[in-house]
Amino acid sequence: MLNRKNIISLMIILVFFFVGCTDYNQYFQSSILPQHIKKIAIVKFQDTFNKPAFQDKLYFTLKDRLTIDRRVDVVNLEMADAVILGRISRYLLQPLQFDGNKNPIKFMLWVWVDISLYDVSTKNILWTEEKLEAKVEFNRNSSDSSIFEPTTETEAQDIAIDKLANIIIKRTIDGWFAASGVKETVYS
Repeated sequence: MLNRKNIISLMIILVFFFVGCTDYNQYFQSSILPQHIKKIAIVKFQDTFNKPAFQDKLYFTLKDRLTIDRRVDVVNLEMADAVILGRISRYLLQPLQFDGNKNPIKFMLWVWVDISLYDVSTKNILWTEEKLEAKVEFNRNSSDSSIFEPTTETEAQDIAIDKLANIIIKRTIDGWFAASGVKETVYS
């Protein structure tokens, strides 16, 4: 027979159980992609700025992040239910600060990509965004910068690629609204 002390203990345990399930659930959210999309291909982004290293890093970072996410399979184009298509529409390395000899020491790397998710079976674009951007400042004068700040264009590229990949994966799997704060889905 349950007495008052046992009922209170049981209620406390249930509260902790449900709170724990809520936190656990946020890490294992399901995808909001249409049900028929289980396999995604990534096409290397078009590059008109002759930055093949940046193009390759972005491609492989996206591929790795989708593979790690595990909510969809990354496959070849022939087997895909959906395809991520993109174009590097801007790659600008802009000097921001100069030393006494008018040599640039501080730069901003500014990258824009135009990107879409194409549904192969319905032949529709599920989402598209132009000018998805990543900006990274770096200081070539490493004595003035923090240990955590990039000091080369390559390091700045890696940070920009991480930023772009995070947004692209979030919008592809969770919906464009997940990264933008909008609460409505574009998928029907």
